[in-house]
Amino acid sequence: MKIVAVIVPIPQFIKTPFERGDWVAYECNDYTMFAEVKAMEVERKNGRIKILGVWGNHSVANAGDRGWEYADQCRLATEDEQYWEERRRVFAKKKRRNNEFHSGDFVSDDSRVLTVCHQDKDTGIVTVFVNNSDEKYEAEPQDLELLFCAEDAAG
Repeated sequence: MKIVAVIVPIPQFIKTPFERGDWVAYECNDYTMFAEVKAMEVERKNGRIKILGVWGNHSVANAGDRGWEYADQCRLATEDEQYWEERRRVFAKKKRRNNEFHSGDFVSDDSRVLTVCHQDKDTGIVTVFVNNSDEKYEAEPQDLELLFCAEDAAG
C-alpha cells in the first residue's frame, strides 16, 4: 500500500483596501498616477495585493498604460483628482492634449450649450458662441465641459 501526501491549498479571505471601480492614486517621488481599479490579486510569494488598472497622469498623452501596482503603495483618489483624470482621458481618447478644443465642438459652461469658435494657441482661451443666440464670449478651457467633438459629426 502506498501513501501519498498532497498539499491542499486552503482558501484565505483577505480584506482588500479598495473595490473594483474605485479610483486610486499611486504616488511616486515627483508625480502621481491615477487608475480605476479593474482587478486585484494577491501575489503568492509575498502576500501583497496588486491592483490592475490603466495608470495615467497629466503628463501622459494617451489614456495611460495598463499595469499592476501594489495596493499598499496606493491611496483612494479624491473626488477632485478623479474628475480631472477622467476629464483628461476624454481628451486623450480623441488624441488631443488636455483642454484642447476644436472649432465646432459642443461644450457647456454648466448653464448653456455652446459651440467653440476657436482656441488661442498661446493663452488657451476659448472663444465660444452661445447656441440659439447671437452672444459670443471668451472662457477659460477648464471652465468648459466637452459635450460633443466636431470630428464625431456625421457627414
